[in-house]
Amino acid sequence: MRLLPIPHDAARTVRFWVPVNGIPVCAIVDEATLRCCFVPPQPRESALSLVRKHQLELDDIVRRKVADGFLEPVMLHDSDFPVDASVAAYRPGTSPQAS
Repeated sequence: MRLLPIPHDAARTVRFWVPVNGIPVCAIVDEATLRCCFVPPQPRESALSLVRKHQLELDDIVRRKVADGFLEPVMLHDSDFPVDASVAAYRPGTSPQAS
């Protein structure tokens, strides 16, 4: 059974858990990172909705960071997300890549 993500409105973050080798690992991502890396979100789309919509991508990032030795809670930053042509135009400091 997967634990449900929990929004923390005051900090503008979402805490969620990713199963890694059968053990739930806590991860935290802030709303700004979600909006930067998964664009274009709907104008009023919540951070919680973005986490649910992109759960598989987030799980992969958390598993990679755990394999690299990160301890929980695993903090996700925009630099953890791959840049591809579909989002690069929206991410600060990036430029669209040729396909």
